[in-house]
Amino acid sequence: LDPQMVSRFIMERAAQLVGTRRWRLYRVDETAGLLRLDTCPNDGSADSPPLELPLDSSLAGEAARNRRVCHHGAGREPWSETWAISWPVPLPDSLIGVPLASRGRVIGVAEFADPRSGRTAAMDLDTVAALMEPAAIALDNAQLFRKLEERTVTDDLTQLYNARFMDNYLRRESKR
Repeated sequence: LDPQMVSRFIMERAAQLVGTRRWRLYRVDETAGLLRLDTCPNDGSADSPPLELPLDSSLAGEAARNRRVCHHGAGREPWSETWAISWPVPLPDSLIGVPLASRGRVIGVAEFADPRSGRTAAMDLDTVAALMEPAAIALDNAQLFRKLEERTVTDDLTQLYNARFMDNYLRRESKR
């Protein structure tokens, strides 16, 4: 139930279905108005994606704000400067942004660059969106489980570790 492992598993499987090697998963940070990079493929390229994107400056941000699948592809308007900044050169010919919604709120956005078909039909977009719905719930559950684990070992008022944490820590250290 590690959120990082869950998001990586989700995106690797989704990328196989979409037929791309270039993808990213951003988590929404509503308080800061940002998308924070959660996971992307380890392809060894020198260009690393931005760790944070403003919600108002990318295709992923548009998908999160509008709560719908966004697509930019061949034959559409040219890349805007703010959207192009988030992807290294060469820019993708086609890009899909899928919001990950769970419990009535957007928790993240999955981006897929250059899907296998080259041109993405509306049916393909609906299929990708349908596939990502249960994935969003799984990721949200993993995040909630992580928060619950953290709350069991910290004091609500002071945010300091409590006696339960100390017992677990001392037990681990004595075994070691």
